[in-house]
Amino acid sequence: MVSGGGGGGGGSETPQQTPRVPRPKSQKQEEAEDKRKKQDEEAVRMYGTEKDPVNCSFWIKTGACRFGANCGKRHEKPAVSNAVVFPGMYAGLFLSEVVAEEDADENLMYDEAEIYKHFKEFYGDVLPEFQKFGRVTQLKVCRNYAHHLKGNVYLQYDNTDSAQQVVDAFNGRFYASKQLFCELIPVQKWKPAICGFFERQKCPKGNFDCNFMHVFRNPGGEFAWADKDMPMPRSDYSRRDDRRDDRDRDRERERDRDYDRDRNRDRDRGRDRERDRDRDRERDERGRDRADRERDHDRDRDRDRDHDRDRGDGGRRDDDYRRDDRDRDRSRDGDRERGRDRDHDRDRDRGRDRDRDNDRDRERDRDYDHDRERDRDYDHDRDDRDRDRGRERDRGQDRKRDRDDDSHHHHDRHDHSERSRGDSHEDRYRPSCSGYDDQQEPEEAVHDSHEAAHPDASLEPELKRLRDQVVESHREQ
Repeated sequence: MVSGGGGGGGGSETPQQTPRVPRPKSQKQEEAEDKRKKQDEEAVRMYGTEKDPVNCSFWIKTGACRFGANCGKRHEKPAVSNAVVFPGMYAGLFLSEVVAEEDADENLMYDEAEIYKHFKEFYGDVLPEFQKFGRVTQLKVCRNYAHHLKGNVYLQYDNTDSAQQVVDAFNGRFYASKQLFCELIPVQKWKPAICGFFERQKCPKGNFDCNFMHVFRNPGGEFAWADKDMPMPRSDYSRRDDRRDDRDRDRERERDRDYDRDRNRDRDRGRDRERDRDRDRERDERGRDRADRERDHDRDRDRDRDHDRDRGDGGRRDDDYRRDDRDRDRSRDGDRERGRDRDHDRDRDRGRDRDRDNDRDRERDRDYDHDRERDRDYDHDRDDRDRDRGRERDRGQDRKRDRDDDSHHHHDRHDHSERSRGDSHEDRYRPSCSGYDDQQEPEEAVHDSHEAAHPDASLEPELKRLRDQVVESHREQ
């Protein structure tokens, strides 16, 4: 057995490793790292924008690209997302007929109110189906004419599982005699995807050339907060006040009515401006033709006059030329008068058209004011009915409370009278009626004892006599 020594050098010790000191980086390495960091930051900053050299910005913003598979940038399809697109699902009254830009005039066949009514029917048909898979946070329908956005339906949930279930359930399914196709898209913000100029009816590119979404306004302003990338309001989670919902719906109905009226008014004004431009163009053309004819006539007259002067005495005289000038001036004055009459008639027709348009606008405003007054009267009547019901309910509760108080008071008074009657009977009849059974007490005694609980000074002798008779009868028994 070997015993351990002291502090001598008998045992073997492991040598201590010195810490590794990193070598200082060279200037080139530091510059390369700084350059990589700047490139990464620049790539993050440009991601999803038009300056991104790798990813298609329109695919990231709208989930659709005009060039499709021929696009020079990458269309990265996400494996997990809460947004879904249904390309070409909505076939409106005019979208199915518009194939080329010259077909866009077919849209004039349909009124804006009729187009929006058709969209509301489609919206009310598909939204309940989508809500079966989870809570919907956005639903938008495109009305662009461009092939990559025409009739697209965009859907977003508050979770990715619901979106995946919708893709699995609706892929290959038929709707309105059309087979559906849907896929997940990387869209997360809707404000950069929706064309703000179209909402103000000022889009400079139109429905064919604009690569941003021209969408319908949802009925009732539903999901309007999502259009501006705002958080979901608490009222969308749980509706606690039905009256507030009705008021919001009425306010949204008024906004829809104003929106339709403004669109129809703008369309009528556009047609009037186009008609005025056509009339001015025709008038200018007629004026130019008349000026050309007069100029040709003057040139021919001067040529004839020079020719006659060259011929000598055998030609026409100056009186003939003056007579021709008077006739021409008279004809010219007649043409001017007829032109003034035509201008007057045109101005009169234009004034009549303007008055008719103003009458139509006033009629629309009157109908709108009448509808708003009717809705306001309905709201007042509903508030009055609610207030009357509340008052009637309060009065019923007060009557019930009074009946309960009267019942309790009556029972208390009855119990007090019973106790008083029992005490008076024991005090009066027990000494003289030993062995008396309460159940064998005759009705006269009960009646007398009840009257005795409330004696009257005028009936005291009679009551005393009756008590004596009752006592005697009990003694005899």
